[in-house]
Amino acid sequence: MLESFIDRITRASLRFKWVTIGLSILALVAGVFALTQLKQELIPSIEFPQSVVIAVNPGMDPESLRDEVTIPIEDAVREVEGVVNVESTTSSGLAFIVVRNEFGLDQDAIRADLTNVIEGLTYPQGMEIPELLTFSLSDLPIAILSVSSPDLSLIELKALAEAEIIPALEAIEDVADVSVSGGQELPTPPPPTPEPTEEPEPTPLPTAVPTEVPTEVPETEGVELPESWIQAAASQNITITTVDDLTPELVGGIASFAPQLLEDLTPEMLLAMPIDALAALPEDYLGSLDPELGAQLAERLALAPALVEAGELPAAWQSAGQQQGVSLVYPEDVTPEVIQAIASFAPFMLEELTPDNLRGFSPEVLAWLPQQYIETLEPDLQVELNELAQPAGGLGALAAQAEAETAELATGAPELSGLWREAPEEGAVTGMMPSFETAADLIDSGFAPSAAELLNLLVESGQPQTPQLMADLTPEVIAWLIENEVGFLENLNPASLRLLAPEVLVELPEDFLSTLDPELRTELEGIASGTVEAFIPTETINRVNGNPSLALSIYKDNVANTVSVSHEVFDKLEELEADTTGLRFDMVFEQASFIEESISGVAREGTLGAIFAVIVILIFLSGLVNGKYRLSWQSTLVTAVSIPLSVFMAFALFKYLPPVANVVLEPLAGATSSIPILGTIVSVTHRMFPVGITLNIMTLSGMTVAVGRVVDDSIVVLENIYRHIQRGEDMKQSVLVGTRDVAIAIFASTVTTVVVFLPIGLLGGLVGQFFLPFGVAVTYALGSSFLVAVTIVPLLAFLFIRKEHLPEEGESILQRGYTPILRWALKYRAVTLAIAGVFLVGSMYLLSQRPRAFLPDFGEVQITASVKLPNGTTMAETDNTVVEFETALTEIEGVGTIQSEIGSSGGLVSRFLGGAIDQAGATTMIKVENADEVDPLTAEVRQLAEAIFGAENVTVSSGSLTSSAFGSFALVLSGDPAVLVDFNDEAIAALDEVDGLTNVSSNLADVDMILRVDGEPAVRYTGELETEDSLGVTEAAKAKLESIVPAGITVSEGFETQAQTQGFQEAMRAVLISILAVYLVMVITFRSFVHPFTILFSLPLAIIGAAVALWITDRVVGISALIGLMMLVGIVVTNAIVLIDRVQANRKKRGLNAYDALVEGGRTRLRPILMTAIAAILALVPLALGLTEGAIIAADLATVVIGGLFTSTLLTLLVVPVMYSLLDRLTRGGKV
Repeated sequence: MLESFIDRITRASLRFKWVTIGLSILALVAGVFALTQLKQELIPSIEFPQSVVIAVNPGMDPESLRDEVTIPIEDAVREVEGVVNVESTTSSGLAFIVVRNEFGLDQDAIRADLTNVIEGLTYPQGMEIPELLTFSLSDLPIAILSVSSPDLSLIELKALAEAEIIPALEAIEDVADVSVSGGQELPTPPPPTPEPTEEPEPTPLPTAVPTEVPTEVPETEGVELPESWIQAAASQNITITTVDDLTPELVGGIASFAPQLLEDLTPEMLLAMPIDALAALPEDYLGSLDPELGAQLAERLALAPALVEAGELPAAWQSAGQQQGVSLVYPEDVTPEVIQAIASFAPFMLEELTPDNLRGFSPEVLAWLPQQYIETLEPDLQVELNELAQPAGGLGALAAQAEAETAELATGAPELSGLWREAPEEGAVTGMMPSFETAADLIDSGFAPSAAELLNLLVESGQPQTPQLMADLTPEVIAWLIENEVGFLENLNPASLRLLAPEVLVELPEDFLSTLDPELRTELEGIASGTVEAFIPTETINRVNGNPSLALSIYKDNVANTVSVSHEVFDKLEELEADTTGLRFDMVFEQASFIEESISGVAREGTLGAIFAVIVILIFLSGLVNGKYRLSWQSTLVTAVSIPLSVFMAFALFKYLPPVANVVLEPLAGATSSIPILGTIVSVTHRMFPVGITLNIMTLSGMTVAVGRVVDDSIVVLENIYRHIQRGEDMKQSVLVGTRDVAIAIFASTVTTVVVFLPIGLLGGLVGQFFLPFGVAVTYALGSSFLVAVTIVPLLAFLFIRKEHLPEEGESILQRGYTPILRWALKYRAVTLAIAGVFLVGSMYLLSQRPRAFLPDFGEVQITASVKLPNGTTMAETDNTVVEFETALTEIEGVGTIQSEIGSSGGLVSRFLGGAIDQAGATTMIKVENADEVDPLTAEVRQLAEAIFGAENVTVSSGSLTSSAFGSFALVLSGDPAVLVDFNDEAIAALDEVDGLTNVSSNLADVDMILRVDGEPAVRYTGELETEDSLGVTEAAKAKLESIVPAGITVSEGFETQAQTQGFQEAMRAVLISILAVYLVMVITFRSFVHPFTILFSLPLAIIGAAVALWITDRVVGISALIGLMMLVGIVVTNAIVLIDRVQANRKKRGLNAYDALVEGGRTRLRPILMTAIAAILALVPLALGLTEGAIIAADLATVVIGGLFTSTLLTLLVVPVMYSLLDRLTRGGKV
């Protein structure tokens, strides 16, 4: 029936030949037009199935924010249909909740549902509703450029950019946003002060009254501590020098977070340590000491007062203590300062205390309990605790006294003015600043324990409003704070002092000024007198290759064409350069050139492949005509026309078919979604008609791969017509019979090649989003090629080919060589299969040794150095260090453009809370000239950066588009929080030992963070993968942690890693499903369950060549290679189908026995099988060479197809006949 239908189509094309030719030309023109209209981009637009909820409430401690904001949001979003994973990170005043859903769902609908549940929650007073964000690769800037001018200062240049350049660029259609950064100029350093010849008198500030200050500082006695302890304390802004400075909290903190430092303590230090600090040392450490020393320490500890048996404090208290570096295990560990902090910042924690905990508190701690909490206790317990607190005045007495003093203090406090009292601007994030009215509010802010620390925190945040807030502090406010807060001036950082108003600095007391560093005092005096301008950084410092500049980042609308928008932007930039003397734009990064180069490269390689395929056809169809060798141009051109016609018909289908098909399929998919099998079939079919398909690497790679396959159907048809003409049959009959004889075979071959891509639509996921355009391109091209093969090719053969043009029919050299080999294989079937089996086992071994990665690296490769110097480092100091780094980088061979930004915090806080300037932060991005050298170059840059900045202050990583988006590393450990904290250092050390994994860190590196995964406490470990074997290294890292984690701790993959491993597994499953799909198609085609197995035996033979090809080219086994294997399933069986179809015809129509049918079928189909295989192989050679960087994804795929097609073709001609003979003998019970 199908054969008859195809025959009618062929007859109609011959009968209405001009209509057929006209329709072909129309399809060609439509394809060319569609090609010019398709949007160009580098890779398919991928919208990751995740959203980020950002909750901001500055000043709220992590525990309160977790309980009152994070957990309610987690619980709410988990109820949204489709959500499969929720991961949250909570820090002081900030919470990030990552919500992930299944791929393939309507992201707009998911976002709407999430927005509804988030807005429906109740949040703490004064807090804004959290913001919901999403991310897509299309959100990346299309261009980043530096702006410079020798005629303008950076301030003038920035004014020009904001007034003229940005408006001109934003006026371009499809330009969504243009942002500018940079422009900060450092102040000119004052001239050096000449060395004094004699001790000078202190120079007072104007109107300052000098006062006497003590000149002698008592010396500290005691045994000096090791340098490691001094530095560890300094990192927490604590100064210690001798063992006398140690406190139980400090010792407990070091024992928890840096236990390795305990090894630096000497016996002399331990014996001189205060008893309370000694008691804080871990028992296991004390037990590991020398027995004699241990006995001495035990005697000292015996002198300590016994602990009250009041039980341990709640887990939340212990966890809070660990995060703050304080030991909070027993009630005795709670000091009045601790209870005040908890009452102010986390009063809910008081409710977790047990009566025994309260009985164990000291009288002073009980006296600091707030009245609101005391009223919640049982009356009998209140009476009991009040008696215990009598030495300190009674239960809650000190808290009540402090509250009264605060109220009295506020009564006489001067009012604040200026920005402190202004309402936030419309659209600004509320809660950024608490409500301030008087100077007393600065002392009792709830954000910091003192006014000085609040102002320091404000200055360190780098918020744009900070300088004005500091300038708005009047002399009356500062004088009041000096009088009412002990150590107010002494606790202010130099950066905070510099931002005070000149009239405030004038009034500073001499006894304070005399304690300052001379340089700082001179600077403050200059600011007070107006001779020195206070440096207030408001922008970042940007440089490209050492030249100061601004940075412009240009973004497009998500639906816009990257290439066309970029060209409009570049044209406008040229106009601006021409209109403004000296103005110069230098490109730092842009997508368009790489996209155009990649697309043109893939297209060029596809064209070369088509030419190679045509040459192969020409050679095979040429031969001796009347005793002379003659090139068969007519036959070659008849076949070759199928390449451009099929390709451009596919482009026309890209543009016009999906909108038409979706009119029917979209409502049908919605109506059948609840029907199990039918719904899946309709959904998969719907996915094969994606609207808005673009011209990208994957669609063009699909076309290039298809080029070698689109000629297959035409070759088989023409070669069969060719033989009929050579026999002298009637021309029209030769065309019709020749086409009809192979119609079923080429139809089955086309369907099997197309059907292998259905699993991509079925599985969906990241692999489906990324490779679906590839499968659609191949499907449309092969569908077009089949139509061309049964219409245009027979018509052109009828019009242009004559018997006199063709070589005489006879046995070819290839047939003479192949026939005896085939007869030998059929005679020695066991030996033939054994040889094939050995090759297969060897190839599987080679395949197992190849590195595995989700995607190969492609795109511009760069190295990034992220710098964070110690707090208090000025922008000038950071800049000087970065200049030193930049200068050293220019000496390294292979380094390209160097771009630096000083003042960037590089964190999410600055991104979402506004333009914060971090004077101690910087980022340097280094382009790599040769991507193959990135790993050794990264190691060299890392070594240099650590030498200049210090290993603890810089992180160096490298990556490209794929490694940053698809090559990240993340593992998550879930379980008991206390156990996770104890295990953290050991986990990082273990991961650092894994080859190929660098920059390992955990969220516990910031003790102020709380991570939860699916509602469970967790620690997240991230790192950089500097290896080709990214999946292998990830597995090794996970296995290493699983082998050492404490009981009760679960090791799982983070989202980034999980997306890669699941994508790899999905691709493996897709290959297996494609094999099943091909088998079912062949069962229907051949009406047999047995002989399709014969054809499937060609698949293992393809693995042999694929493995060898990957090994020879040293390429990774990734998603591209697996898609290549999937495509091999469809391509390889076409040769076997063509062969077995002839064998079956010999048995049924010609009455031959199995042996003769196999020999005749092999001889007859030898030429078309070799022609199609060699044409496909040569068509893919340019792509496999990977000469175009953007084609690297398709290069792995082409390598697999070439290798698999090569071995499978050769072995199919021998192994498939052997398997057919064995299965035929079993089914028929006879002999061959």
